[in-house]
Amino acid sequence: EQADRRLIDELMRLREESPLSTRQQAADGVSLATTHDWRHGIHHPTVEAFERALNVLGYRLAIVKSD
Repeated sequence: EQADRRLIDELMRLREESPLSTRQQAADGVSLATTHDWRHGIHHPTVEAFERALNVLGYRLAIVKSD
């Protein structure tokens, strides 16, 4: 749950910093209602939906080996 929260918080930060409008972000990725639900803990994103939301912003989800 804590890891989910950190990922969602980071996604929301990226969305806020993006030059794309929220409508542009939603049109190409995940709906505004869905990201609202993630932000407020109503629902948790699937990996696929989270990755779509990242892709719109120019990011991708990756697993990186720790040192």
